[in-house]
Amino acid sequence: MEPKGFMSPPPKQKPIVNLMRGSGQDLFGTPENLSEKGINIQAPNPNKTFSSPFKETLSDRFIPFRSGTKVAKNLFDLPPEFSTPQPTRKNEPMTPEEQNHLKYNSLLTAGLLELASENQMVGDENDPLGGAPKSYKLLTYHRFEPTTNAMSALEELPPTGQLPKTLARPINKVPFKVLDAPDLKDDFYLNLMDWSKTNFLTVALGNSIYLWSGDTGKVERLGHHGGPRHGRYPVPEGSECTALKWDSSGKTIATGRSSGVLEIWDMERCQLLLSEPRHRARVGCIAWNNFHPHILATGSRDNTVKIWDIRTSERRVQELVDHKLEVCGLSFAPHDATRLASGGNDNKVYVWNMTKPNEPELRLGDHSAAVKALAWSPHQSGVLATGSGTRDTGLRLWNTINGALISEVKTNSQICSIAFSHTVNEIATAHGYSQNDVVIWKAPNLQKMAVFDCFEARVLYLAVSPNGQYLASGAADQTIKLWDVFPVKEPIAPSILSASNLVLR
Repeated sequence: MEPKGFMSPPPKQKPIVNLMRGSGQDLFGTPENLSEKGINIQAPNPNKTFSSPFKETLSDRFIPFRSGTKVAKNLFDLPPEFSTPQPTRKNEPMTPEEQNHLKYNSLLTAGLLELASENQMVGDENDPLGGAPKSYKLLTYHRFEPTTNAMSALEELPPTGQLPKTLARPINKVPFKVLDAPDLKDDFYLNLMDWSKTNFLTVALGNSIYLWSGDTGKVERLGHHGGPRHGRYPVPEGSECTALKWDSSGKTIATGRSSGVLEIWDMERCQLLLSEPRHRARVGCIAWNNFHPHILATGSRDNTVKIWDIRTSERRVQELVDHKLEVCGLSFAPHDATRLASGGNDNKVYVWNMTKPNEPELRLGDHSAAVKALAWSPHQSGVLATGSGTRDTGLRLWNTINGALISEVKTNSQICSIAFSHTVNEIATAHGYSQNDVVIWKAPNLQKMAVFDCFEARVLYLAVSPNGQYLASGAADQTIKLWDVFPVKEPIAPSILSASNLVLR
């Protein structure tokens, strides 16, 4: 019995044969002993010498040595049943399909493996891969540029051989609802549709204004327009609504009339708050200040822009005079309370600073047609989108900080309205002559994403729903179509570190 604390010796293990030795003897015994066990062992030839191809001491891991091999080419070699057929005769010319196949392999190799430049390659010059690197190894820290042959192959690829482009998100090109809009005016210079923050789609039809509820689908009428008197000032019979705009709260709406009268309605109390004829001609556009709910701007056919402060009974009004023809587009900047953009029938776009109203802060005169369509980007401060009429058809993005043109595209159609998405950096444009469609663009490069072309007449008005998902288009065919266009931004869950969740104990 063995003493406690001691372990029995491990069992004997078989000795390991060193197969790299050139000798006939090993740890099992002599050749004679092996012959007695029935194993035939030939004695080595004493006149024959052995030399190992490896000059280095071998370790316990096998690391392949790939210097000088065509790793890039062999990686893309496929079995014959999967590869493109090659010419059977040596001098037989390759077909165009085989040439494209070789160019495509060259492009993939250069892009994925980052092959060496042309002066680092060796091999056959007819090889589409340009040969293999002289000393190409895996897991090295050298960065190579694509070969010249690979880049030229990319330029020569036919359209059918191009790499697939990243697919844009799918956009439904069929409206999910169509509303009748009889008596919707076919006038390029008017602005007769808007969507409130309280989810009321509002449109002017003749002398009346109608509100369609996006929550219930019910339609209501905003008073009777066209009566002999409105507030303190008389309004001529048949005076039509020529512009309307909701404020940022969705509780107040301003309307302009063909007689030059501005009206302001309190929608919570269904009461007319203001009716004043400060313009000498029709009011074609209205804009509310996003920071000061008591300030709004109106543009008129009398070539002026008026800034209204409706807090006091005096109705203080400031006038901006620089346009030579009708002002048909107005928009306050969403990130700056002092900046206002105006577009006119004189082919001019001005950016005004309310602290210096004597003259425009910036003049954008590169348009050759009337500019009614104006929209500030909600995603980047100082970026303004403008759209021109039939003689220009240009859609432009401006940096109003320095006056530089960011991007431009010719739409080949009259641009009647522009609307930015609230959730993604995309632009919707409504077009008149001659396409009569709605186009979705990716900003800032102005890449076309989708086209809605199911209209029988020009599309004059656009409005975006308060949640940013739906787009409304009003056309001269007297229909309003609702589109599910933009993605909805998911609400951010409140953090556990937010003020409402912090409790002092």
